[in-house]
Amino acid sequence: MIKVVLVGRMEKSKLIDVALTARAFGASELIATQKEQKDKLYITKYFKEINDDWGSSFKVSFDSNWKKLILERNNNYKTIYLTKYGSSIKKSEYSISTYKNIMLIVSTTDNIKELYDMADFNISLTTQPHTIISSIAVFLNMYYKGRELAMHFENAKYKIIPESHGIHMIKSH
Repeated sequence: MIKVVLVGRMEKSKLIDVALTARAFGASELIATQKEQKDKLYITKYFKEINDDWGSSFKVSFDSNWKKLILERNNNYKTIYLTKYGSSIKKSEYSISTYKNIMLIVSTTDNIKELYDMADFNISLTTQPHTIISSIAVFLNMYYKGRELAMHFENAKYKIIPESHGIHMIKSH
């Protein structure tokens, strides 16, 4: 099980983009740790509708105390902080792929020293500026070795059939 922890403040539309990416690439939950939770009801309702239509049990939750959340993982999860300053993903790829429960941490602020100290791994996907969304997608793609691209979501009302031209979508009965 992979939980994504988003540390820092993010506007509603970007938070939804991060959560949609995490869901589509195989994470089971996104935990947003921003203190301001005015959009909490809208976002949780939005993902209930996404899950109802497209399948999955992905959830978005909110917890304003990210330090406590990470410290209380009870060694059930390996924590991985995705940052451009960490060790290369290529050097850690094999050892990380052996863990079943991962708390994947991303931050809206560039450099949080406490996260470096708290995480089991500090992983860099690239040494160039990039987005949180791209780092989640690339990490999950490498972790699942591309298998997430063919993932089947249970209880989906809709399914897209890939085609080179046009749109082909089916609706379950």
